[in-house]
Amino acid sequence: MMKKLVLIVLFTIFVAVTFAQRTCTSDFKAVMFSSSFNQCDNNSWHLVFEDNFESNNLDLSVWELQPWAEGELYGNGGNSQEYNSLDNVKVSNGTMKIIAKREHLFVRAISYKPDNEILEDGLPNKRDYYYTSSNIWTKRDFGYGRLEAKIKIPKGKGFWPAFWMFGANPWEEIDVFEFWNESTLTGSFDPSKLSRVHNMTVHDDWDNDGRPSSCGTKYSGVDFSEEFHIYTIIWEKDMIQWLVDGVVRRTDTRYYDISGAQSSCTLKGYHQYLKNLIYPKNPMSIILNLSIQSGGDKYNNAPDSSTPFPSEMEVDWVRFYKKSDPCEIVEIQNEEEFLLSEKEYNLLSGFNVSITGSFIVYQGEQLDIKASNSIILSAGFEVKEEADFKAEIIPELCMVEKRGGEAFLKDGSDDLKVDIPKLNVYPNPSNGRFSLDLGDLDYYDYSLILYDLLGKEIYSLEDINTKIVRINIPNQNKGHIVLKLISKSGEDEFIQRIVVE
Repeated sequence: MMKKLVLIVLFTIFVAVTFAQRTCTSDFKAVMFSSSFNQCDNNSWHLVFEDNFESNNLDLSVWELQPWAEGELYGNGGNSQEYNSLDNVKVSNGTMKIIAKREHLFVRAISYKPDNEILEDGLPNKRDYYYTSSNIWTKRDFGYGRLEAKIKIPKGKGFWPAFWMFGANPWEEIDVFEFWNESTLTGSFDPSKLSRVHNMTVHDDWDNDGRPSSCGTKYSGVDFSEEFHIYTIIWEKDMIQWLVDGVVRRTDTRYYDISGAQSSCTLKGYHQYLKNLIYPKNPMSIILNLSIQSGGDKYNNAPDSSTPFPSEMEVDWVRFYKKSDPCEIVEIQNEEEFLLSEKEYNLLSGFNVSITGSFIVYQGEQLDIKASNSIILSAGFEVKEEADFKAEIIPELCMVEKRGGEAFLKDGSDDLKVDIPKLNVYPNPSNGRFSLDLGDLDYYDYSLILYDLLGKEIYSLEDINTKIVRINIPNQNKGHIVLKLISKSGEDEFIQRIVVE
């Protein structure tokens, strides 16, 4: 079979001295675009899913045990050796705990298969397990977005806590974190590195041959078992970032320049780029698990007498955000214009949102509508029994706040709400002539800039000397305009969308 032309390149990304992306032999192909385009999405983050574990039980409408088996499929002969069970998941005092125990079970790895059936690992289905833990997955999939969780990991030889995403269409995976035993230069177990080395990896079976390619990065940090930390990935169409407590620890992009350097936001037409084929593209489940490493390798990674049992990975909360334009005028005439995903979270948001014609939310489907001004649903709109539907009008939705350089919608999430003045732009939409009322802000401390959606500056005002600023922009700048108000101290920054008709 003739293979596709693939360029294999070696590259190193140099970053701050606290961490570095290791050199990866990765899979690329050469691409060229017929026109320039901006690959960065500047819309705002919108909270669409969260679990704060506030009840006394795991929400089984959201989470399920590892879908394909109760026990780890590889059993005692693979990389991990625990039997996974919901009995090892406890929710109490506002956190969810996955508890690893040293205990002996003689059970089926897969409950619905016969005892003596030989599984893929060459062992009979009914087998001995000497450890138990759990491996829970979300029932819904999540596509591009911002995933984060506040987690405290356990410390001990043989523990393998992980927070990750996985999809089998084909094999795709993003590991937000994995912690496992680390070795010295001579290959022996190094107890000084326990719970300190944060592994971040991407896997993708881009050629669908059953063998996913991967590229990982690690860095040595604090002892992550001593307290909770917030672990984040920002997964967009053309970029993935890993953050810990708001600090970027790794960045990967879908496109690189021909030298192997990561691309910027603007990709130029008729310039050659390298497309990173190890880049997940399809929606995936969110997974939390605490595995027990196997002793069946030269490093003898299994627990020993020093490993504390029982131990737990404790999760305070999990959240997922999607990007949307909070000031867009959304008009859906029928369900074919906005096909609901059966497994993903579906979000419609904007200044005005209207659905006319036939639109049905069926059993098992989900739709969230949020608008800052109005929601109009015609007589053809129908929600079937056991469908998940919610519609809200949030006047502040079109007002966003900046946190750590990221824009978030003010949609009611407790940790995102701040007391900031509301910018009053009127009329909005306009013909390019509009006024900005700065309200109670000390206007002389601010400057403003207007951008088009490609990031090009179209208007600026360095010194503001009145509470109400009247603006007239050139009439070729139609569509959505971004207004950025910046304090001269650099401490405050507000962004608002404006529609020019």
